Formats: sequence, C-alpha cells, structure tokens
Amino acid sequence: MNLRIATLLLASAVLSACGSTASRTNHTPSDQVGLQNACARHFANVADPFERGNRITACVRNRSRR
Repeated sequence: MNLRIATLLLASAVLSACGSTASRTNHTPSDQVGLQNACARHFANVADPFERGNRITACVRNRSRR
C-alpha cells in the first residue's frame, strides 16, 4: 500500500514538472493538480508503474485539451 501511494505521488510530481500548462490561459495550477489527481485515481488499479504513468500522462493531456 505504501508503495502504491509513493508511486502515485511520484507520478504526480513528474506530471507536474513535465506537463505544465502554465502557458495556457484556461488552466490554473490548481486545475492542473486536480486534473492529475483525477487521472491518477482513475488509473490507480494499473499494476505496472510505467504503464500507469503513461496512461496518467495521456489522460491529463487529453482532458486539458477539452
């Protein structure tokens, strides 16, 4: 359980560093964090941390385009 929490926190930090939408006017940092958290919760059941990270990244990218 602690490994899962640590992995989700790491994925969130990586997404925060790599997928910043600060240059877009329609997203504030708090919106971005909420979006990352929603995507992380959605893919929490994926066992492979790299696959989960890829899916979370794609989820954030797709949802931020809406």
